Amino acid sequence: MARRLTPGQAEIVHTLDRPLFVAAGAGSGKSSTLAERVAWALTPGSGAKGTAFLESLDQVLVITFTRAAAEEIKEKIRARLREGGLADQALAVDSAWISTIHAMCSRILRRHAFDLGIDLGFEVLSEKDGKRMVEEAVDEVLRDVRYDEGYASLLRAFSPRDRRGADAKGTLFEMVATLRASAATALGGFDSIGFPGEPASCDDALGSWLDAARRALVLGQDAGAFESKTGTGERANLERGIKAAEGFFSHAPSARTPALAEATLAQIGRPKDAYRKATMREVGAELRSAFAELRLCVAFAGVGPLAEQICDLARKVDRRYARRKAAAGALDNDDLLSLTLGAFRDHPEIAALYGEKFRLVMVDEFQDTNAQQVRMIELLSGRDACHLCTVGDAQQSIYRFRAADVQVFRDRERFLAEGGTGAVVCLDQNFRSHDDVLRLVACLLGKGLVPGFMDLRPWAGRPTSYGAAGLPRVSVEAVVGLSSGRRGVPATLRSRQLARQMAERIGDYVAAGQRADDVALLLGRMSNLGVYLEALRERGIDCVVSGGSTFSDAPEVHVVASLLHVLANPRDTQAGLYPVLVSRMFSLTADDLCLLSTRQQERADALAKRGIDVGLWDFEFPRGCVPSARLVRAREVLGRAIGRLGSWGVADVLLSAIRESGWIVRLERAGADGQAQLANVLAAVRHVGELADEAGLGVSSAALEFDRWLEAAKVGPASLVGGGAGSVKVMTVHASKGLEYPVVAISECWGNDRAASARGITAENRGGTVRAALVPEGVTPLDLRTDVPLDPSECTTTIDWAKFLHAVSADGEQAERARLLYVAITRAKEAVILGMGVTLSSKGSVSPTLARGVAEALFGEALPAPGRHEVPYGGSAPASVRVVSMRPSEQGEPVVDDGGAGAAEPPLAALEDVDRDAGELAIVDEATSDGLPEARQHAGTWSAREGVFSYSSARAQMLVGEGEGQPAEGDVRPLPEDASLVGTRGDAGAEADDGPMADTADADKATNLGSAFHELAQCLVEGQGALAPGRIERTKAYWRLSTRQGARLDAALARWQDSKLRREVLSHDLVRAELPFFRAVDAPYGSHVEGAIDLVATDVGSTSALVVDYKTGDAGLSLDEVAERHRMQANFYASVLMGEGYEVVTCVFVCVERDGEDGQPLSVSYEFGNGEMPRM
Repeated sequence: MARRLTPGQAEIVHTLDRPLFVAAGAGSGKSSTLAERVAWALTPGSGAKGTAFLESLDQVLVITFTRAAAEEIKEKIRARLREGGLADQALAVDSAWISTIHAMCSRILRRHAFDLGIDLGFEVLSEKDGKRMVEEAVDEVLRDVRYDEGYASLLRAFSPRDRRGADAKGTLFEMVATLRASAATALGGFDSIGFPGEPASCDDALGSWLDAARRALVLGQDAGAFESKTGTGERANLERGIKAAEGFFSHAPSARTPALAEATLAQIGRPKDAYRKATMREVGAELRSAFAELRLCVAFAGVGPLAEQICDLARKVDRRYARRKAAAGALDNDDLLSLTLGAFRDHPEIAALYGEKFRLVMVDEFQDTNAQQVRMIELLSGRDACHLCTVGDAQQSIYRFRAADVQVFRDRERFLAEGGTGAVVCLDQNFRSHDDVLRLVACLLGKGLVPGFMDLRPWAGRPTSYGAAGLPRVSVEAVVGLSSGRRGVPATLRSRQLARQMAERIGDYVAAGQRADDVALLLGRMSNLGVYLEALRERGIDCVVSGGSTFSDAPEVHVVASLLHVLANPRDTQAGLYPVLVSRMFSLTADDLCLLSTRQQERADALAKRGIDVGLWDFEFPRGCVPSARLVRAREVLGRAIGRLGSWGVADVLLSAIRESGWIVRLERAGADGQAQLANVLAAVRHVGELADEAGLGVSSAALEFDRWLEAAKVGPASLVGGGAGSVKVMTVHASKGLEYPVVAISECWGNDRAASARGITAENRGGTVRAALVPEGVTPLDLRTDVPLDPSECTTTIDWAKFLHAVSADGEQAERARLLYVAITRAKEAVILGMGVTLSSKGSVSPTLARGVAEALFGEALPAPGRHEVPYGGSAPASVRVVSMRPSEQGEPVVDDGGAGAAEPPLAALEDVDRDAGELAIVDEATSDGLPEARQHAGTWSAREGVFSYSSARAQMLVGEGEGQPAEGDVRPLPEDASLVGTRGDAGAEADDGPMADTADADKATNLGSAFHELAQCLVEGQGALAPGRIERTKAYWRLSTRQGARLDAALARWQDSKLRREVLSHDLVRAELPFFRAVDAPYGSHVEGAIDLVATDVGSTSALVVDYKTGDAGLSLDEVAERHRMQANFYASVLMGEGYEVVTCVFVCVERDGEDGQPLSVSYEFGNGEMPRM
């Protein structure tokens, strides 16, 4: 019965009576081997005295990582049993214990539900629903403690949320959710979580600094190091710090609290650059080290007692979450594991039943398990896990973010190898890939990037599927971003260039004869998905985004279904109105819903309840209550949609409502995730069109049929580009696991060396026990990289543990990136196209770290010069390498050097208008248009905002009218923002970024800086010219300004406060800040103009006005360029004020971050009146 097996496979198949550990390399045929092992165990002769080792398939337990893998192994086992004449056993495959570990636990729990006291009909929560319930529970708990004095210190130390998102690193929301998730995968739940280490002594750290400071002061005076301006400042700094430190030690030890240490540190300045002399260098280094250690000690001392409170909040969240699940009659995947483990612990009879039931236990993808799952599996594998066979590949462990721990794989291998009680087998022959692919893997990753690397051997009998004869099997496309000083090429431009090169290379393979659907583009991250799709489209290459959840599970698809129910019955609140209003299509808040469901009683001065449908369509509210703009917009959009029924097709009505709501615009601006959701929305509308318009169904029948279709449909997610047969598949590397393609292109796998924020909780689960560290605000990743303990035994203080755990986490992420690249390359059967995006500093350092390691392995010590190269890597022919460099320039666009290799510019056809389906991809700005095709504008729709414009929107219209950056049909062009410092906490773009290297986070910080300045400038006007003590620091804290941003704010305020212009403003009788306006005008941009003026000064009875507008972002512009840039805005403001009766208006635009003449801020002014009239 046995097939032809390799020696390693044969050993696995025939080893049935003892534990087995299998290290199975990529493409080594492990699934077929496991199926063969099951078949052999059921075959006479596999057991004692000629009998079968197993009596039936019911004694087999196979655990897989995914449902798809379980189905694949089932089919292989079924086929092998039929081939071996075991037809009866083959019929039992569908009911066999072959599943994911969660499905197995669910089966056990349902079978013993009565004994365990759980609902037999429980549902298993989807990951999406579970996450939503947890987030709701966290929100509830944080609201409950918001005004609780017992948590005041915690709330001062950590913000509940962050403008980067509720789950941004270091927020209370994120920390509580992280601890709850860690407890869910720990063996003992919350009892397995610990914050080890003793508090570091502030006394010792301050004493060390004091000793170093005294020596520095004496040596500096003797060596004359304090004679310069910098030296004088450092001497004062030392003297002030020494006095503060001595004051600290004058207190009794019991009075030296963390608060006192923090106050003392505030008097000690960071060492200045006054230690360059040879005699001062050593003491300078000592002082800097002592200061850094003191700062860390003080920071950690302040948050040490807070860790237990965060744990307490996490426990409360877990209880709230449990109540929500109970109310829904549901369990999540963590519950399935913990409840089953609990059943085995608390019910010995259940443990005995399953502990003796299985004689053949096999776990696939063992590298992606954790200690909790391993403990469960061992309990099912007989005494001392004697029946357990684990199969996996440490080089393919890529699910760390799901609590997988590759160490359990290594521990199991070591246990069996050292104990001698089991067998360890290595499957290192690859049946999938050409040897050139395997040599590339060994070259790039086998020299240290993947520890304990298993080199794979090719199979000589492998059939070929290579259709691009004449092209190399290994191609490398590299984009090198060069820096000039602190300036570099923005990552977005480098990614766009690399995407074009990758698309061109893929096009070469397709043109040479390889089918497009033989090619997969694997991305390590999807944030630049749109760039790659665009590059492929420019080359005329069809592509489809694969992987992810099914189409019918997508929340956005169900919003379309609910909208269809609204059209069918506007009074249907359950299936239609409520889910649509609270969805991201309209995002109504609880306040909006409360307003809709409340009415004023006619005969009594009291309120009463009503249905939200009544409130929406009657639109009459209790006295003094005003509906929000969102609510007004929702009613307008839905009302127009319902009115169009009968004259428009159902799909057209749906699409117009979705457009007018602004949902399309928001999705388009939401990056790759938004694009994927938009594709699903448009696909859902198309499906409705097929069901309704083509089949002649009315809207009510269409709603019911679409619901039925979603229940039955099992289709993959939609794509915005191309798709189907003959299309390149685009997916994440994670989604490609278990798949294979003749040609694989790989990009975006390198990570980012810029470390994430260190603040918050760092937790590591080892062996089912979680060790955690709480890192306070202000501590940077760099702070945690010095003097890092190499082992837990070296950790004494909480700072030691924070450094150790931070290093373990960073090393784990870096190692997983290398394994992710291994998985990506080994998906290829014939050829690999590797895309490398790297940066090269002025000192010659390559980053990111993984890219540097790969570059050194492939190229040696130095990167190749721009151009084409042939680089040996150990394969049958050299790799074809193209290197393109990008250098920043003063003109804005980077300088591209391709060394004559061709920089993969978009083809000429891509510069012409692309024929797109306007019905699907036309996207409009919801503030200026209802999104309807021009032919349908006769419908006569009206908006309360129709004709209203601002300076920003007018400037955008003007630029488009002049042809500057005219957007292509169907594309979104965000309106340019005014360059003033004015912003809101959630805005972006109110301040221009600092240069090409500025990223999104920097832009957010710039916006916060502008908002903080504007707020304080307004206070200077409304507070009689002075700021209350501490106001600046509180404003910095509220807007979460970094140290650098805070310094910029201080400088801008000082420049403005000391200016002659401000003194002139304050000399007037009437000074008003943030003066709003809304005025009817005769202008080409609309009928009414709105906005706000930063500062207006005038005198009683005067017809003259002085306008001041704060500006930033004008760095690098000449005075004439600044004047020209703001001329249009000056005309706007003057037009408004002169329309109100002022005869002379002076507009001054002051650049608060730039120096002009005589120490004054740079400013430009415009005079209107006396014959010079403004134009709008």
